[in-house]
This record gives sequence, structure tokens and C-alpha cells, in this order.
Amino acid sequence: MNWSYRIIRHKNKQQETYYAIHEVFYRKNGNAYLVTEKPIDIIGDTELEVKEIIFTILKDAFYNPVLDMSFFNKRKKIK
Repeated sequence: MNWSYRIIRHKNKQQETYYAIHEVFYRKNGNAYLVTEKPIDIIGDTELEVKEIIFTILKDAFYNPVLDMSFFNKRKKIK
């Protein structure tokens, strides 16, 4: 199963929209299937590791369409 960082659109209880970065997992056919329940934290053991995570987020999340959490609400989330 492949995964990438993606921007996910959320709605809070007041139906206000907000956005967060999550890890999204894909089926072999490339369709999004699972999402992490909580947005990611950018934490690394070294400065370089943090930079690499940020670069990967830029590459994955910023150049792909925003996904809506409502799509995943019907599916199991990864904690």
C-alpha cells in the first residue's frame, strides 16, 4: 500500500472549514483509501530530517488536489 501527505479539508461542529496535512494511504489502483485520524506533526531527530519531511510535504500535498475528510468519514481511520 502506498501513502503520501495530502491536504485534507475538514468541517468543525459549527460547519466552519479548516485544512490540515494528513497521511493518506492508497489502494493498488491509486484510489485514496485510508487517512490518519489526526494531522501530522513535523518532528525529526535531526534538522535534516525535519527539512526532508517538509520537502516531502511540499512535493506530495501542495501539488495534488485537496481531499475532503467527509470522503474518509465512512471509512476506518488510522490512529
